[in-house]
Amino acid sequence: MTAALAAFEQAREERPVRLLQRHDNDPVFQTWMEIYGPDLPDAADAERRIAAALGAFAQGPRHREAFAAVAGPGAVH
Repeated sequence: MTAALAAFEQAREERPVRLLQRHDNDPVFQTWMEIYGPDLPDAADAERRIAAALGAFAQGPRHREAFAAVAGPGAVH
């Protein structure tokens, strides 16, 4: 996990990208999710770099999900 976190930090290059881990108690299979800041001008490039950096650590296929706020700050009505 330490090597994967270091790879993420290097690929992130100080961009506003957060890394979350699913909160369950599976000691073998971890699920990670990146959150790309809304003001990130090069999100597609950042995603490609991070995907490439973390590919060696993945235990399954990578997939992309996109969300929009429906309530709270930033919600679109």
